[in-house]
Amino acid sequence: MASTLAEPSQEKARAKGVRAMRYTVKENGGELEEIGRLNDEGKVKPKIARTYGLAEAASAQDYVEQGHTEGKVVLKIAA
Repeated sequence: MASTLAEPSQEKARAKGVRAMRYTVKENGGELEEIGRLNDEGKVKPKIARTYGLAEAASAQDYVEQGHTEGKVVLKIAA
């Protein structure tokens, strides 16, 4: 498990049988590509709380501001 917000509880991680760490980056295209590759290969499994269309961005922000989000909130952008 990787958190971009705060150091995760090592005790809770051990109880779930997973490794936990805090991960932050500065803008780096190579690292973002690596994260995408790991995700595509199933080695990183992000927890998605909810997915919204881009037109629903305000609703997504309202949801995040409620403060009970577990996982990522995704804005889906049509190609």
